[in-house]
Order: sequence, then structure tokens, then C-alpha cells
Amino acid sequence: MGAEEVVELPLAIWIACIAGTGSVIMYRVLGAVSEAIDIWMKLKPGEFLKSIATSCCLMIGIGMGWLLLLAGMATGLVSLVLVTGTKKVRKAEADQLAYAVIKGMLLLVVGVILLPVIDGLLQMCMPSFNLTYFH
Repeated sequence: MGAEEVVELPLAIWIACIAGTGSVIMYRVLGAVSEAIDIWMKLKPGEFLKSIATSCCLMIGIGMGWLLLLAGMATGLVSLVLVTGTKKVRKAEADQLAYAVIKGMLLLVVGVILLPVIDGLLQMCMPSFNLTYFH
């Protein structure tokens, strides 16, 4: 590769990966929030610590989702700036395009890997909350 050549991930793939990963994670987090609200309504005064733990797990889940989303956006913006700042950008060949697609799909894979982690954190504090994937 020359100094001027940049393998750029198409913007549509970045948008699809970021939106897909973020929507899957936020769907799971919103499901957990609705379950937490149901539990919160049934809490007794003696279960104050359980409510604090539930809130902490929800904040961790929401934070993980947003951090992944922001990391994807930042990566997309940095690569977009690199390409627009380059004087000569050649079209990607077949192997370079395949590499770019794989690089973009890593965002979606990381999001799917994080789902059991978020669910595990939620189940520690809410044993009755059993998530079935992709229901």
C-alpha cells in the first residue's frame, strides 16, 4: 500500500453496524429497565439494598451500551476524516473491500458478545429476570 492509499469502510456499513449494535444493546437495556420498574413498584422498605444494586447494574448496562456506540462513532469519524484529508483515494480491490466489511462487522460482534455480560449483571441482582435471547 502506498502512502496515499486508504482502505475506507463505506459510510453505510459504519452506520449499519453502529445502529445495529446500539439498537440491540439498548433493546436489552430497555427490557431490563421495564423489569426493574416492575420490581421497584413491589419493593418493601427492607429491600433498599436490592434496589440500589439493581440500579447499579442498570447503569453499568446502559454505560456499556453507550460506550460501545460512542467508540463506533468515533472510529467512523476518524476514518472519514482520514479519507477526506487524503489527496488520492483509490477504489478498494476485492480483498480490501472484504477486509473493510469484516472490520465494520466487529462492532456488531462486540455488541453481541456483551449481551450475556449485561444479562449476567442483571441476573445477579434480579434472579427472577431471565432473558431469552432474540425473543
